[in-house]
Amino acid sequence: MPVTYVERLAAFIANRNADMLTELVNEKLQACLLFNLSIAFAAPTVDPIRHSLEAVHAMSGNAICWRTGEELSPADAAFRNAALISARGQNDTHAEINGHIGCVAIPAVIALAQSGNATAGDVCAALACAYDVAPLVARSVAIKSGQRGFRGTSLFATFAAAAGAARVLKLNVAQCAAALSIASQFCGGTTQCWAEGTQEWLIQVGNASRAGVVAALLAQGGMRGAINALEGPNGFYRAFVGDIPDWHWDGQAIDEILNVTFKPFPGCAINQLPVKTLIDCKRQMCFGDSDVSRMTLALHPLYARYPGVDRYGPFESATSAIMSAPFMLQTALENDTLTMDDFSQGFGPSSRHDRSRQIDVVSDDALEPFHCWIDIQLRNGSRTRAISGPPSNLAYSLIESRSLTGKIAQEWRIAERDQAHALLLKQVAALCSVEGRRRRIRDVFDMSAFRQIDAG
Repeated sequence: MPVTYVERLAAFIANRNADMLTELVNEKLQACLLFNLSIAFAAPTVDPIRHSLEAVHAMSGNAICWRTGEELSPADAAFRNAALISARGQNDTHAEINGHIGCVAIPAVIALAQSGNATAGDVCAALACAYDVAPLVARSVAIKSGQRGFRGTSLFATFAAAAGAARVLKLNVAQCAAALSIASQFCGGTTQCWAEGTQEWLIQVGNASRAGVVAALLAQGGMRGAINALEGPNGFYRAFVGDIPDWHWDGQAIDEILNVTFKPFPGCAINQLPVKTLIDCKRQMCFGDSDVSRMTLALHPLYARYPGVDRYGPFESATSAIMSAPFMLQTALENDTLTMDDFSQGFGPSSRHDRSRQIDVVSDDALEPFHCWIDIQLRNGSRTRAISGPPSNLAYSLIESRSLTGKIAQEWRIAERDQAHALLLKQVAALCSVEGRRRRIRDVFDMSAFRQIDAG
């Protein structure tokens, strides 16, 4: 009988260890941890909706909620911490899954590592697995599932969380396969919330992270899963994509973590390169917001039509502002950057929304996903076209991530921000070091130093 897709992934997960990681992968893993944790610590003040989300994920245990310091079950800690990372709409991104991996996988792996007292090496191996498994499952199909209305993070990052959770628990091959199969039963989450500006996206990342923990724990407890969960006639691909892809993978690490990009600004991943492209063009051409009479943004057709991207304000919620390319571009045109305040305070009526109507969003079949060009017409009659670089321009190195997170740390609501950021750098480096691999995670990584002042 042929080896199935989940069985192939399971063998890869069960046999992965930290000693196999290349220096490049290890450095990028540090960058991913540093970025995602920094984003979590800079989450906005908790509102009633987020309090409600926390209240229904409050089972006690021995994994830590990063915001409050509460000791929770691994599943509920994973949910809360994943929601914390995603609260700014500023995640790491992988183009192959059309979504985000770190905000889902990192909370799941750390929660189980704390609960089971795993080693730092187990955490590193688990996260390396997570960053490979999601793109493998999503390869060549994420665009199709997106066209059917499914959010890439909700589908494919669930497998990342399950893979990381299975590895940090040191499950055997059969158990890893079961964890992935069970995880497929938790996949879901649509993009309609972006079209209407509603808040379901707040639970999608948390659900995916929690699902990975639950799937791995159930597999550890003996639950079996369908071995044809992905490619079976009634399996994942048939349900969410419509057809079954042929896999061409030799079972070796593909180091997809190296292709992870970071959002330099809060807001939708689709709009990150356009914003950067506009800011770079402004600086090169030396024009200001008052000099611009009209702009046209061109995107890959899937992204030009992605729910919420072409909407104009005023909006009914910050959710819509986070998705809107015209709003994000107009804000960047005026301020040369974007901050959380632009979304939390600027989604309602304002003259900025009127000015954003000078920006059109169009599709261009010749563009690759996440690439763009912007035609800028100035009031003096001149025109220029700014063409984005590749998405890899946002695949920041460890050094670049240190600089970016140093700026983000200024938004942490804790005392002594610079010292806290330096401590985070030190702890992440220790977690990923050769010397630290045999140390228990609780001996290497202490989250209490980063607890928010208003954590109650």
